[in-house]
Amino acid sequence: MKWEKAQIEVFKSMLTGNIAARGYWTPDEHRFVVTPDGVHGFVFPRGMIAFDTEQITTCGPFLTVEKAKQNRLIPTTRLREFGNVTARAFEGKDGDVYVNDKYLSCYDYGECEFYCADAHGAVIVVENDAIVGFSLPIAVPEDER
Repeated sequence: MKWEKAQIEVFKSMLTGNIAARGYWTPDEHRFVVTPDGVHGFVFPRGMIAFDTEQITTCGPFLTVEKAKQNRLIPTTRLREFGNVTARAFEGKDGDVYVNDKYLSCYDYGECEFYCADAHGAVIVVENDAIVGFSLPIAVPEDER
């Protein structure tokens, strides 16, 4: 996980006032979840946060690792254009799932595992058996799959 890059993304969003950020402690209270745009986000270790968490709204519980590990996704090198978005394909048991490639720039593919409950659920990023981030997949019409 490229923690510095992820924090810079959150901080830039806070500076521009575009943040749709929501933060909350995960059940173990050692991590903080934040989304700079409401579509993808990061799960930071509490002691690593360099931005002001007081500016972020606190809200409900977050997914546990056990619940996230329902459908393993395998990242591919296949990229696909959806309008002005370049998406990376992930292979899963229910077919391909596409994620905006720019949202994946903070993750080390060799160190992370990717999961989702189904083709419409959030893609969860796990590193060292802890959730470190997430992104909503791109909705692909059935006739384009």
